[in-house]
Amino acid sequence: MVGWIPAAIGTAVALYVAYGASMFLFQDFFMFHPGPQPPPPAQTAVPEFRPMSATSADGLAMTSWYAPPPGESAGPVVVYFQGNGGNWIQRLDKARFFLDNGLGVMLVGQPGYNGNPGRPGEESFLAAGRAALGILDAEGIGPDRRVFYGESIGSGSALPLAAEHGAGAVVLEGAFTSIAAMVWRQYGLFMVDGLLKHPFNNMDDVERLNAPLLALRGQRDRTVPPSMGQTLVEAARAAGNPHAEDILFPEGGHVNLFDVGAGPRVLEFLTRVGAWTRPGST
Repeated sequence: MVGWIPAAIGTAVALYVAYGASMFLFQDFFMFHPGPQPPPPAQTAVPEFRPMSATSADGLAMTSWYAPPPGESAGPVVVYFQGNGGNWIQRLDKARFFLDNGLGVMLVGQPGYNGNPGRPGEESFLAAGRAALGILDAEGIGPDRRVFYGESIGSGSALPLAAEHGAGAVVLEGAFTSIAAMVWRQYGLFMVDGLLKHPFNNMDDVERLNAPLLALRGQRDRTVPPSMGQTLVEAARAAGNPHAEDILFPEGGHVNLFDVGAGPRVLEFLTRVGAWTRPGST
């Protein structure tokens, strides 16, 4: 009468394992969605950008776009790590905002994105990020003048590199706690770190961060639970970070927070923690 139960359990387990195996094999496909190569900066809304190349530790020449702080300003540079979809064109409104307010911007070149060679991945992203920081070193932009900005999956590069190299501040937009937590939420799969090619464990990195942290969260975010940004901030505070804050935007989604007023709030935060001074102020 109950002989069907073991068979049903076995079938369910087999299906779960098969589902998990497919997720493991195709996880790069699910995680990374590069857009087409953007046109040259001169043909964009931010013609101030100039392409600058550096060779990463894995031997790939990565091209980033860099615009220094306007004029003779010694202001900070926003080191921008984009999310997993599209290209830099979708981020130029943010770059324009920062430049117009006296900050420099570097859009970090990463493998597989924006015409750069190589394959996307956590380690290749970090290697590319270190190469981009080398460009800033050569430009005389030291750690205290760098504001690391991580958009969604870009948080998984911004946080570890800021913890590793130092930063004036870190700003995260739509950040998650870890890919393992995201896999569980989106696909109902429990995957140990050993099965993930790109774990992006932000919880570990935020505890090592020794810089002011701001997490921007959208109440209407349907991709990353807004509670994850709050969890990162709480972990930073518990680790002794005295300047860890979050802002929840009731009308905000995943990566549209500048459309609902995030820009001025970021500048307010940077001013308060001493990472930026408005041009002309004393």
